[in-house]
Amino acid sequence: MKKLSLLMLVTLCASLTFMSSCKKDDPADSGSEPNTPKCNVTVIDLTAFGEKGQTTFKYNAAGQITESHTTGDNSEVSGSYYTYNSAGQVTKIESYADASKSINNKTEYTYGPNGVTEEKIFADDNGIPTHSETRKYEYNNGVISKVNNYIVSGGSEDLYEYELYTYTISGDVSLIVSYQDDGNGNWTAYYRDSYTYSTQVANKALLGFFEENPNFPANHYYTNNKSESYKSVDNAWESDDDLDYVYVFDAKGNPTTITIGGGLAVALLTWDCK
Repeated sequence: MKKLSLLMLVTLCASLTFMSSCKKDDPADSGSEPNTPKCNVTVIDLTAFGEKGQTTFKYNAAGQITESHTTGDNSEVSGSYYTYNSAGQVTKIESYADASKSINNKTEYTYGPNGVTEEKIFADDNGIPTHSETRKYEYNNGVISKVNNYIVSGGSEDLYEYELYTYTISGDVSLIVSYQDDGNGNWTAYYRDSYTYSTQVANKALLGFFEENPNFPANHYYTNNKSESYKSVDNAWESDDDLDYVYVFDAKGNPTTITIGGGLAVALLTWDCK
């Protein structure tokens, strides 16, 4: 997991909460059981490092988020638009970074029988979304086992990193180890994220609050995320972040408060249930 910041946390709120509506057939999602109200998050108020941000959401008739819009303490504005396929999967997220709402970056998703197979990332290049990276997914027994990351330059793709996934017996990813080329043709581990989980089945929307990956492979709420970098000088792993997560739920099982890092960041969630 990347270093925690107010901008990152607010962006995560905006970029991943859409999963509550696009995975309608997942029993872990609020409102997916018969006769259970369909609940959508409408507002996320976040406080981190003494700063505040608020994200609001717009929905279409199918209950899918079409736009997330974030404002910060200093009137910073950002947001995203969402596009879906007929299966309800997000195929494109287009983002803006100011009040003009001009799109400056985007991500496009391709899916197969197991789930996402490819991401194309278009980064901001002087205000123009430009294809800069591709992520290609491999599966083993129906779950993500490896992600290959390619830099795109001059129309060619060059592999610069890959990630290996390990899972718990409950099907939650417990470890993601990133490998990079050492310059001599050898791939070495240099970064890793480890996770521990509660036994409570998660609402898929809320998993997106923590990860920039809308297809993050977990079924339960994680209670700790530890990020480490490998230091070749010491031949040892060094902790970058070690964060605990504590949840407060309403009567319908929707998280209304999430406390991160013992109060380093606190998110208050407002829900609308039909």
